Amino acid sequence: MSRVSLLAHLMFEELGIDNMLILGSGLNESHLWNLVKISDEWYHLDITWNDPLPDVKGRVIYKYFLKDDNFMRNTHTWNAADYPKAKNSSYTHLTEFKSNKLTPIHKITYAPDDTYSNWAKIEIEKAITYELVTQKILSNFTADITREEFAELSLQLYRILGGKIEIKANSNIFKDTQNLAILQAYSVGIVNGIGDGKFDPKGKITRQQMACMLERVLTSLEIYPVVTKEYRYFSDEDEIADDAKSSVQLMNKLGVISGVGKNIINPRGNTSREQAIAMLVRLLEHNQVSF
Repeated sequence: MSRVSLLAHLMFEELGIDNMLILGSGLNESHLWNLVKISDEWYHLDITWNDPLPDVKGRVIYKYFLKDDNFMRNTHTWNAADYPKAKNSSYTHLTEFKSNKLTPIHKITYAPDDTYSNWAKIEIEKAITYELVTQKILSNFTADITREEFAELSLQLYRILGGKIEIKANSNIFKDTQNLAILQAYSVGIVNGIGDGKFDPKGKITRQQMACMLERVLTSLEIYPVVTKEYRYFSDEDEIADDAKSSVQLMNKLGVISGVGKNIINPRGNTSREQAIAMLVRLLEHNQVSF
């Protein structure tokens, strides 16, 4: 049970604000949040999921602040018959408070096609809810993801975890791309080139390269996750590049990158778009449990 939601309930009671607790689930896990009544309208308030982790000074999230039923159904489930309906969407434009300005939320209109595998559906839905994905990868889900596409997703993860990005980036880094997301990812230390001033944006990214990129996201934010799982040594361990070993081992211990069967991790193999999306969701959820 969320102590934060319970405390909020008691505070609202003390202030004379009509409210109630909702017991349901968030992304298929048992969860508790609040309903509050303002000007004769009921709204959802999920304080737990509004708390940014890791904490960023001066950052306050409003993503789950005074939301209607339709918005909450993207991530939450509850027995609607037991609670008042929340129909008013007056506050859906609020998402985040920064530098004394409220940033409007851009409604997600991503509509993935139906090429995904059955197991990937929930991971894709989570990624859309978390705003982890870009429109261009929400199709051909079984196709191998490119270096450019994964760099863009990694930058999204970096933002969600509290990273700050300069709007402009040095455009003279790579000969073969002017993609702003790639240049920004390079500027904060997430991506590297392949040599000779090239990034190879359309090239397929390998699993060990993905592990390195994800670890750099954490390192650049000074996030050092607690690891409780032991690393499992794979039969193709020798195929992991020396400079990627620590990254592959970390992502495996965090449950982000697992083996592909027969005690093989396939470090030089490629990954589908849907598999890449699942990796990012796992890493985000590991580091932002109360997203």
